[in-house]
Amino acid sequence: MSATRGNGYSRLESHRVSHRTHCLPFKESFSDLRKNKAKLTFWFLIYNWLLAILVALAFLLLFGVVPSLSTDPVNPSACHPDGTFSLFREAYNPWAASGFFQTTLAFGNLTYTDAKAVDIVWDIVVGRGGQAALSITSWKVFSDYVATSITAKPVTYSTFHTIFLETEPSISSVYRLARDFIVTTSLDTPAATVFIVWSMLFILGWPTFAGAATGYTPTTNPFVLTFDGNYVPFSKFRLTQSPGHRTSSDGLFWDFSGDLYSISYVQEKGQCQPVQNTFKWGFSFLQIFILVIGLWVWSFGTSILFLQSRFRLPFQDHSEIPTGYKGWLIFTDSIVRQLRFAGFDARSLTNSQLETEIRKSLRRGAISLKASLQPVTCWSWVVREWPWFLALAVSVTSAIVIASIQGAEFNRLIMSKQPAGIGQIVRQFAVVVFTTQGTALHFICGALLSSSFGLLVAINIGSSTESRLFLLGCCTVFGLLVVGSIYLLLDGS
Repeated sequence: MSATRGNGYSRLESHRVSHRTHCLPFKESFSDLRKNKAKLTFWFLIYNWLLAILVALAFLLLFGVVPSLSTDPVNPSACHPDGTFSLFREAYNPWAASGFFQTTLAFGNLTYTDAKAVDIVWDIVVGRGGQAALSITSWKVFSDYVATSITAKPVTYSTFHTIFLETEPSISSVYRLARDFIVTTSLDTPAATVFIVWSMLFILGWPTFAGAATGYTPTTNPFVLTFDGNYVPFSKFRLTQSPGHRTSSDGLFWDFSGDLYSISYVQEKGQCQPVQNTFKWGFSFLQIFILVIGLWVWSFGTSILFLQSRFRLPFQDHSEIPTGYKGWLIFTDSIVRQLRFAGFDARSLTNSQLETEIRKSLRRGAISLKASLQPVTCWSWVVREWPWFLALAVSVTSAIVIASIQGAEFNRLIMSKQPAGIGQIVRQFAVVVFTTQGTALHFICGALLSSSFGLLVAINIGSSTESRLFLLGCCTVFGLLVVGSIYLLLDGS
């Protein structure tokens, strides 16, 4: 009987162990999420920020190639984005330099007051607010990265002051930093040196670039001069085939009230006239394209510097990054100590004498940190996690390929529908993504995008392979549910 009881107890204990084993990934994953809430939020913001820039860039590229991808040479709206009248799509080139200062990507039907208000809000929120956000983010990342760099390679007083004791770029700080990097000494990585200087210039010019890329222009409608000398809206003309030319494109004419107008006549006599008190607000296509490219370069480069410094910090000996009052103490102590070593009393010198001696005797000075970095580097992390990063690269590449296929369908639909505003364009894009043929591709693309985020979460949060796989699966399923919900919503409407 005791043997029977022992066997029963063994089976019960075995069942409990098996149950705990099956529940382990679930519990472990949620434990990882609870411990890394800040990290999860950070990667969620970074992923969606980079994805939003890529979507904006894809939209601009679609706008730039729409005329060349159209199978219908006739332009049904007749008025091109630059305000010129033409029946043919190829007559307008979005990449032409002549459109650099023109508002060629405009939306809406606004009054002058509304258009002006939108432009002012853009300049304040995106221009000045964007500059503040870029500065705060950049200076935090730059100070962390330079702190890891000066443990091995010192920097000048001017460079130290700019990176650790200032909070935003200025023309003088950019000049000093570029001068010191070129003339005296650079950081441990030349690419990082160039990127930091470029970033400071980019942030400094951001409000100007953002403001110059936008504007408002009068809404125009196409008109054609008829045989009786009146201008008639082009929308009242109908393309027709004249008798005897049923199979020839030479027999195409524009019909208005029974009168036939040749294509050459309409092309010559047509013009775009502004609508009174109606404006569109938007962007210069070329300028906003360049601005988005610059924003992507800044985002990608800043992310790389952040990752490189993240694995080397905090210092093993618990030293602090020399910012704030700590930075001032290190800064002044280095100046006094190095001037004393050179035979000068810093307190007895005037400000101009100090500048002269630092430039000549100390060769602009040198500050370094005596601290030990963490042994793990960003590259060693990538090498260690290479299967996960390979899966991430495949996932992102596949999503881009499928999105390109959907983009071609979007181009075709836009060419046939000719939506008038940004709202209609977004609606047509949603229709293409979720309700046209190739639904399987849409779900696959959604699964790939959500799994890409899942891979980032798994790599940075998951403490074991089981936990990572569970997190990856949850993100992928969640993405599919979101895609399916949007699909059903649009299909029902």
